[in-house]
Amino acid sequence: MKVVPARVFRSGGLMAAWVVCCVFYSLFTAPAAVGVPEGIATVPVVTGMSSSHPFQMIWEEILREADIAAVMMRIPERRKRRMFTEGRILLDCCADPAWHMTAAEKSGQMFTDILIETGEYYILAAGSDLVVSVPEDLKALRIAAIRGFTYEGEPFFGRRVDVTGWGDMMQVMAVGRADVGIINIEEFRWQMRRRPLPVKLGGLYRQSRLSARVHGSRQDLLVRLNTAIARLRSRGRIVEILEAVTGTDGAAMPLSAPKSISSTVPET
Repeated sequence: MKVVPARVFRSGGLMAAWVVCCVFYSLFTAPAAVGVPEGIATVPVVTGMSSSHPFQMIWEEILREADIAAVMMRIPERRKRRMFTEGRILLDCCADPAWHMTAAEKSGQMFTDILIETGEYYILAAGSDLVVSVPEDLKALRIAAIRGFTYEGEPFFGRRVDVTGWGDMMQVMAVGRADVGIINIEEFRWQMRRRPLPVKLGGLYRQSRLSARVHGSRQDLLVRLNTAIARLRSRGRIVEILEAVTGTDGAAMPLSAPKSISSTVPET
């Protein structure tokens, strides 16, 4: 298989031009895969990037293991969700199915096998003694939330304070612009490792089981991804990546990035 190097695009026009070039390249140079129309099998797949750096590292490893060349797009979450339902993005990671339950999303998506189970926690300023015992406790609070994300219990949020990414959330909490935020444990460890701030974890918000999303038009990719996930899990590679990224095993950073896809860290 001919691997076309991936790129990270901020502009939809640039992305479209790149994909068109890749289509013509593949049509004239590459054989087709079984069950996939000729020329399509080797066209780089337009893929979303995880907003969470630890999960992005896992996603890159999965794509490499599955031998999928990816054109990775770093775009805001709300727009990414819309582009996925429109078929302009064919793969994305990493999500709990409960996060993508709009009618448009449910009708056109498939999920891979589970990659990881993670705990999502409330995040507080270091000096806060706030305790959230039930969702109703959030009614009087300012909640830092990633723009474009939907949250379980969101009707109970007092005032939502939208942030652009995880680094922004950490900063907002550190300076007291919100009373509480929500973050997965792996991203919290990564953020504190790269830039310690006066914040801490509170109680558990929810347990999430994360998978990759596949557009309904590409069932062939679902099979390849599930096979890759099974191989990585059997080798303990997913746990190994998380330990290295978050520093829980003392491993050095950064991890080397796969050659066939982008290694750019998502914006925070």
